[in-house]
Amino acid sequence: MPAHSRSAVSNRFWAPEHSHIPLSRKTPFPGGGDLPKQYYDAMDPFVVLAAASQVTKTIKLGTGVLLVEHHPDLIFDVCHHVTVLNLGKMLAAGRPAEIRSHREVVNAYLGG
Repeated sequence: MPAHSRSAVSNRFWAPEHSHIPLSRKTPFPGGGDLPKQYYDAMDPFVVLAAASQVTKTIKLGTGVLLVEHHPDLIFDVCHHVTVLNLGKMLAAGRPAEIRSHREVVNAYLGG
């Protein structure tokens, strides 16, 4: 990787969220058959972030969750930061209070 690319991204480390897999596996995999290996290989994001925090003092750590939901009040209650997309275009990003009053978001999703 070129040096200028490394410096542009080296101050952040994001760990993806993943589905939590019950140990008993009594519930069948929705896709049929055995649970694919890639799900077993996914590490808990907080374990990954804890390990990363031990080797640096300057990196910004965080998790990200893609939540597709059509109940805005639920999203506003559980999220600290919201990015709203409509037909592939970003309408707004910010705290829930900001999003609730954003004109384009209100028109597209909140019945404005």
